Amino acid sequence: MTKSKFNIKEFIGQLPSNIFSGFVVSLIALPLGLGLAMASEAPPIAGIITAVISGVVVSFLGGSNVTITGPGNGLVGVLLVAFTTLGFQGAYAAIICSGVLLILLGFLRMGETCRFFSI
Repeated sequence: MTKSKFNIKEFIGQLPSNIFSGFVVSLIALPLGLGLAMASEAPPIAGIITAVISGVVVSFLGGSNVTITGPGNGLVGVLLVAFTTLGFQGAYAAIICSGVLLILLGFLRMGETCRFFSI
């Protein structure tokens, strides 16, 4: 597998279609985000915000034409436990901290470390 080089002109040229596809992904993920928020006893607005932000972020940072993103059904149990044990502010703080950690690991190119952990 060869490394692809980042081309700013190509990125800017593809940006309008990426933004449109991110908007479509947000609309498709909206009902699922609402359902997952309600199932994990979070406010419904949390599902709406999650669907919109994930669509926008992926449209700017997505590195593949075949990347499909959206809320995962397996997170309902994790979120339910987080919200009941930590409370809303604690769970939101944990979610933000884990997102910052993931972004930091991405910038440090630490994706290969996932091979050391079993799934």
